[in-house]
Amino acid sequence: MLTTYLTAHVALPVVDLARRTESVHEFRLLDQSQWKSQAELEELQIQRLRSLLIHAGEHVPYYRQLFAEAAFNPEHVKDVDTLKSLPVLSKQIIREQSTKLLADNAAQYQPRPHRSAGTTGQPIILQMDRKRHSVAWADMYRWWSAGGWQLGEKQFVIAGAALRPRQLSGMKAKLYSRLNNFEDISSFNLTERSLDQFLLRLEKHRGPVYLRGYASSMHVLARHAYERQWSGSVKAVFTTAETLFPEQRTQIEKALRTHVFDQWGCRDGGISAFECDQHHGLHLAIENAVVEICRDGQPVPHGESGLVVATDLFSYAMPIIRYEVGDVATYATSPCACGRGLPLIASVQGRVSGFLVGSGGRRIHGEFFSHIFWEAPWVKEFQIVQDKPEEIIVNVIKATDPPPGQLVELSQLMEEYAGPECRVRVEFVDTIPPGPMGKRQFIICRIPS
Repeated sequence: MLTTYLTAHVALPVVDLARRTESVHEFRLLDQSQWKSQAELEELQIQRLRSLLIHAGEHVPYYRQLFAEAAFNPEHVKDVDTLKSLPVLSKQIIREQSTKLLADNAAQYQPRPHRSAGTTGQPIILQMDRKRHSVAWADMYRWWSAGGWQLGEKQFVIAGAALRPRQLSGMKAKLYSRLNNFEDISSFNLTERSLDQFLLRLEKHRGPVYLRGYASSMHVLARHAYERQWSGSVKAVFTTAETLFPEQRTQIEKALRTHVFDQWGCRDGGISAFECDQHHGLHLAIENAVVEICRDGQPVPHGESGLVVATDLFSYAMPIIRYEVGDVATYATSPCACGRGLPLIASVQGRVSGFLVGSGGRRIHGEFFSHIFWEAPWVKEFQIVQDKPEEIIVNVIKATDPPPGQLVELSQLMEEYAGPECRVRVEFVDTIPPGPMGKRQFIICRIPS
């Protein structure tokens, strides 16, 4: 189609120019490298790891001191296993040592601040290289292409701030979506009317239909399509940002007559892993990151679950080495039959945002609350708990006192979304205890769906 061609060859290069990325170029490289053997990819990974570690030892005060204390010589790194001699990097260390973690030559990597709460509700600010932003987009293009999508084809997106540039709003956001050939619907307030309208838009679209968004949002759409006995079909569904449960996958694929291609990503650690058409796990992009599955900071055998520890191979301005992401994952014990040399992650556990329940049973996406607290510097940590439909409790650990009036303003905004029959109560607490495997869920909804 002409629109697809123009998007791929005109609009996306314009987008790259505007955001100072080279995502299309990086995608071409990743599209080829995935078919190399695992041994070739691991050799490339080690070369990039060694280069990053040497840079960190020479230009980053935090690592210069750490390497000296551990008698660690980056030039002697021969394999990933060498990393286990270094301690893990926690969010607390990043917050407390942010100045020392910055390279003395950071400016040459054209970094941009990246604020993230992830799924834990504990905000951190990283300085991300320009190349990291390019590779992040290229990773997504490769994921989508595994589901049959071609560069420039339209995507229908059900999402919130996590899947959109937070610095864009209004006409700029609309232009950005148009240039990328995205058509959006907000996941913050999925009503019967908005879902009906969205299904109608899918029916009217000429060409293959590709859907992308939060796993829970796609599940809501699928259930609605099933209830409406929707007769359309979807080429592929791309889910991300949350755990995709088997029951959700089954219902999505049945209702929308399609296949789901799940993705696991953590921009903080440079992680990207995507599902191919074999659907036997997630292919890990080892060209861009080192991912260890650990218990007590030490790697566990493949097939065993543990906490994810990541090293971003394109984090020169602010090196992220052995960063404890907070997710729980398991490496597969056998390769994929598709022929890609990228190793498989068998499963990822613990990424649950989900929905809360507002007035009249309306669904409120948990990421709405993350969006509210993301930019609040007075919030150190937060957690949303709902035990009954008429009340939502927001537990907040303060970094400082909130500005006058802001707490009232945020409470009013939350109650507006929750509806008149649901009260939102903010409570200041000293601690928020972690859940199983040390994971801190920022949304806990105990109301049966």
